[in-house]
Amino acid sequence: MPLLYANTLCSKSAQAPTEGSLLQAAPRSLPVPWDPAPGAHYNSSFLGSSRRQKAGSSCLGWKLVPATEEGQGPFPRATQPQRRGLPLASTRPAPASSRGSPGPAPPLAAARGGLQLPKRPAAALGHMVLGVRARYRRGLPGGSAMGQRVPGVPWAVAFLALLALRGAAAAAPNFVLVLADDLGFGDLGSYGHPSSATPHLDWMASRGLRFTDFYSSSSVCSPSRAALLTGRFQMRSGVYPGVFSPGSRGGLPLSEVTIAEVLKAAGYATAMVGKWHLGLGMNASFLPIHQGFDHFLGVPYSHDQHTHYPQFASQEYTGQSQRGPFGDALAEFDGSVGQLLQALKDNGLANTTLVFFTSDNGPSTLRMARGGSSGLLKCGKGTTYEGGMREPAVAYWPGRITPGVTHELASTLDVLPTLTALAGAALPKVALDGYDLSPVLFGSGKSPRQTMFFFPPSPDPLHGPFAVRFGKYKAHYFTQGSLHSDTTPDEACHGLTPLTPHLPPLLFDLESDPAENYDLLQSGVGPELLQVLKEIQLHKVLFEQRMEFGESQIRKGRDPALQPCCVPNCTPKPSCCHCS
Repeated sequence: MPLLYANTLCSKSAQAPTEGSLLQAAPRSLPVPWDPAPGAHYNSSFLGSSRRQKAGSSCLGWKLVPATEEGQGPFPRATQPQRRGLPLASTRPAPASSRGSPGPAPPLAAARGGLQLPKRPAAALGHMVLGVRARYRRGLPGGSAMGQRVPGVPWAVAFLALLALRGAAAAAPNFVLVLADDLGFGDLGSYGHPSSATPHLDWMASRGLRFTDFYSSSSVCSPSRAALLTGRFQMRSGVYPGVFSPGSRGGLPLSEVTIAEVLKAAGYATAMVGKWHLGLGMNASFLPIHQGFDHFLGVPYSHDQHTHYPQFASQEYTGQSQRGPFGDALAEFDGSVGQLLQALKDNGLANTTLVFFTSDNGPSTLRMARGGSSGLLKCGKGTTYEGGMREPAVAYWPGRITPGVTHELASTLDVLPTLTALAGAALPKVALDGYDLSPVLFGSGKSPRQTMFFFPPSPDPLHGPFAVRFGKYKAHYFTQGSLHSDTTPDEACHGLTPLTPHLPPLLFDLESDPAENYDLLQSGVGPELLQVLKEIQLHKVLFEQRMEFGESQIRKGRDPALQPCCVPNCTPKPSCCHCS
């Protein structure tokens, strides 16, 4: 099974790739400077999206490079240390002989009638992980190389579908994880927005399991992605404070075990498409190809498109939404999800594939209507209020998951343990913070998760979690605003609102008051609430005793020379890097 992690991409019409060739980024298409190491060998495909493009223009370029050397591609190979808890994973698919199959499938082969390269530019899905069975065969029934093109099909969607088609039928399921960027709890029609054009995500929600109490581990990008991939709070891996920048020296440590590595060990092929935002590093040592992914098609850090400001939409969607640029981008994102679901159906993969959708953190309201919506929840991105970390989430698996709505507590931290269990794989031998959600998905029981801990973008052991949810109750020990949540009428959300301790903590009943408006302790503490506070405090203390803060990767600082640059050897960087 390939595992993919993707962001917003657009396609450029060009000759389709053929056997013995790899994709390489066209420097003028990159969102930021790109500077490949002279004479280096590479081992992954890379396609970049431009930061700003006119509607309908190409925002992704690529060209063919003869694969004359093993592992050739746009990013250099790096030496990897042994992964903690798992054997070292290869950055490329194992030879066919080692997988017990007659031979490798042709690169990007498609079944008859399947997705192929688009003729015109189109936006692709935002942030995705895809898992597909990886027992390769030489071809597919009626299979062909990607020679023809189908108008209107996003490049990244085609890439994902074609990767899926490489897998032969087997007992283990396929996995597709779709992770939106800065999408709020109230942004989808299925979550109550009156004017969002999200028919495909709403259709998926109506035929899948929709979560009402699903949380990200963080209210900003890099730490939330680290936690999703590892099943561990971001503090353990050192992905704090804040997020990685283009020149960051650090990244997600290679000693961390990702879901891609877990699935590879179980015979899955893995791939990632889109925004990585977990470090680039010297010789691109932190890219997905060194974190268990066989393929990488995307950008190394935030590209500021689709639902992440400044939003992008292609000509087909520009001006079509009632919500302006954000709504246009969201509509295109939704359309891409629809095409992906259709591709799975057309190729007979729908009933063997778990599709899971959520968002990395709450919406940015800094630019008012140019950002997303938390709905009835308080604040948004950058805060530990509900709007910063409670996310829309849908699990869709026809024939396996009964359609409905669940109020069970769940988190992105639970993705790794859940997929590991479904794949019959072995959990990494490290401290995990997630749980197997199979009882929730298949209606056999309640969620094993009873608590959720809310850390700010800059956590530290002294303050610990700013808030703790236990059952339906949430206690805030500290609150602080964020610039990401500025411009809302609630001053508690604003960036100038300082860190404020609360003793006793603010206590809310999230079942009756999800907006966190009414502190239950304002009128005194009765015996029932006193017992609730004692239980929350006990869970908090026990959790803090188990939590170990790893060395901060972001505090390792920045080096402008590490930024990708499309003007090789220019100085000074990054000001000399101009892609035109």
